[in-house]
Amino acid sequence: GPMNYLVLGAERADGPVLLFRVDLASGSIGPSKDFRDGPHDTSLAQLRGAHLDRAHKRLWILFSALILRDGGMVPTSWLYALDSESLTPLGAPLALTGVGVSDDRPLALDASGSCWVATVSPGTGTGQISQVNLTDTGLEITQHWSLVGVENHVRVIPHPQSDDLLVTIDNRVEYWPNGGRQLHNHSLDGPVARARWTEQGPVIAEGNRVHRLALPSCEAEATVVLQHGWAVDFVAVPAAALPAPDADGDGLTDDAELKLQTRPDHPDSDGDGIPDGRDPHPQAPSPRLEAPADIVFPYAAVGRQLRAMQILSHEG
Repeated sequence: GPMNYLVLGAERADGPVLLFRVDLASGSIGPSKDFRDGPHDTSLAQLRGAHLDRAHKRLWILFSALILRDGGMVPTSWLYALDSESLTPLGAPLALTGVGVSDDRPLALDASGSCWVATVSPGTGTGQISQVNLTDTGLEITQHWSLVGVENHVRVIPHPQSDDLLVTIDNRVEYWPNGGRQLHNHSLDGPVARARWTEQGPVIAEGNRVHRLALPSCEAEATVVLQHGWAVDFVAVPAAALPAPDADGDGLTDDAELKLQTRPDHPDSDGDGIPDGRDPHPQAPSPRLEAPADIVFPYAAVGRQLRAMQILSHEG
């Protein structure tokens, strides 16, 4: 229901991760699901990502850890898929190479319900991208790519209505049509902080700049330079949700000013002190009164003193 939430948390900092349902309407908390029985040591593994697939009622969860194996530390991740209603596992967790970076949102869902996982192997300059699907036999890797030249970040951004992908690898942007890696890429001056699909195409934030990319080249076709600070994230607002152009900020759109024959470059076209958007007669000065802001009576004269004041009527 609209008032139900799935909550991931822990009893203590070094304790196992718990998953439980909260019903805000009744204030009740359902039974918890923990991950003590997983194939990994929950005291070492950390929760790196979670993504709720509302359409298919699945919850994807990613744990990562550095595992001591064969005399070295091996970065490893485990991907879980749970039924979001019953919180029961949909098959055994899937082991993946590399660790997820929480700030990079390592889990992403495409339009068909596949889960894309991006991981990195610290200190090796490599990263991995895997497409995982839930089949009759459990979780399976449908596609997998190993990446080289990775210093810090790998991100996968699926198109919301198609199989196309946008992939960022540090300061490089790649376009994968139909989910397949090709030679469509472009390198920028700095690392990509965030990337999103918008109504006008893919948009990325890099340094103090926000670029709209042309596909398939991935080169910037439009750029906005921020005057201060670095871009760390942005939100794509649909054009239909934006207010209509209002150049003078008086509350009337430019189209409305044209119809009313008021000035679109001046907030008070008739000069009567009332902005056009609140003026019942924005084309002609409105009658208004002007009185003193306050009248001060000496304490001893209150109730025994008469005062006269002038009230001016403008345009009346």
